[in-house]
Amino acid sequence: MFIASAIERIGDHATNLAELVIYVVKGGDVRHLSREQLEREALSPPAA
Repeated sequence: MFIASAIERIGDHATNLAELVIYVVKGGDVRHLSREQLEREALSPPAA
């Protein structure tokens, strides 16, 4: 059970880091977007 909890926590940290990178590069908050909207946001060119 401890290992599963640790792996879940690693996944949560990776998600937070990815959201922060998108925010820094794109300037947009992606925390509450659907998967489709998130993919479009991640693949779009950076804002000017």
